[in-house]
Amino acid sequence: MLTERRPGATAETPTDDDHRYAGSFWVFGHGGCAGDEGHCDVPGSRRRFDFRPEHQLTETSYRVIVTGKFREMVTPGEPFTVTVVPYVRPEAAEPLPANLVTDVLHIQRVDVLTYQ
Repeated sequence: MLTERRPGATAETPTDDDHRYAGSFWVFGHGGCAGDEGHCDVPGSRRRFDFRPEHQLTETSYRVIVTGKFREMVTPGEPFTVTVVPYVRPEAAEPLPANLVTDVLHIQRVDVLTYQ
């Protein structure tokens, strides 16, 4: 069983068992807002039959199934650490003008659901 934690993981950390990699998800980000004031504000509500796609900055949830890795790496009843490593493609990480939104990644919570 692997027991070493990887709280210092970065985008360069290998994604293999020795480095305790469990899974990933991809988000194709918005990248900033250059419109008029309020252009990037997410509407508070929608009309009942509004079939347009959600606003690009609407909060969303992602699910990563890591059951096998979780069972390999975590001893039941023992505390564990989840490290989320955001990665931005270098070619997309050019500095943005100060008036653009740059803090587009917000992680409010990470839930781990387990079943017996």
